[in-house]
Amino acid sequence: MKEKAFGMTDFINPHESAKSISQLVKDVAGEVGVDYCFECTGAASLANQPLQATKMAYGV
Repeated sequence: MKEKAFGMTDFINPHESAKSISQLVKDVAGEVGVDYCFECTGAASLANQPLQATKMAYGV
């Protein structure tokens, strides 16, 4: 599996849940959030999701 070579430990398919992407990330990583989060689609509707998924005072 190539994803493991790049350090991927979990995969989230947002189409499998009615929850927001940021909540799905917190469900996997813990309610505090993740250290870093990248939104790479460029979709304006997703612009705030990385901020909500990231720990306060960490990086987006």
